[in-house]
Amino acid sequence: LATASQSSSGFYVGVTDRCMYAHILGFGSGAPFITGCTAVVHVKFYGKCLDRDCVLLDICVAQRLLREIMARYDHKNLDELPTFQGINTTVEVVARAVCMELQHGLQQEQATVCAGGDSNAAAALAALTKIEVNVQESDVA
Repeated sequence: LATASQSSSGFYVGVTDRCMYAHILGFGSGAPFITGCTAVVHVKFYGKCLDRDCVLLDICVAQRLLREIMARYDHKNLDELPTFQGINTTVEVVARAVCMELQHGLQQEQATVCAGGDSNAAAALAALTKIEVNVQESDVA
């Protein structure tokens, strides 16, 4: 799924993906427990302006970056992944990790397009102002 919209703060492009994972949760003095989750992840990339081709962010880039992250988490126990070592793997923590990985992926993408001489795409990537990540448990799994 991909969407694009204009808001008072500029434009956004949204993508959605999903994955299934296991993780251990612990709250307060209660005993930690293992559980599974089918996570539906919605991401919005915001920016104030479009490039000369009327694009905020190449939707294929947004989809690829999110898919790569979801593939790393899919059918894994998050507690065994280095990103989540020693952390209570709540959906908030997953959202933060996805956001940080997306930021890193966008930086790599910008370096790649700069090296390839595509100044239009590089400027568009540099003009992104915000990434919003929403992680929800699927209502059907």
